[in-house]
Amino acid sequence: MFLDFSIVFAVVVLLGHLHYSIDVASAYFITFSIFSLAKERLRNHWEFANLA
Repeated sequence: MFLDFSIVFAVVVLLGHLHYSIDVASAYFITFSIFSLAKERLRNHWEFANLA
């Protein structure tokens, strides 16, 4: 569901000429990279959050 909404929002942003297309396309990769780095570097916090 989240992915569906993010794709719809990306299409709206592109069709509304609200942002550059390279920024919209790269946002997914940048967000995933930040998530992966944070998950790796904050491993003990990640494990604690999954226990809750």
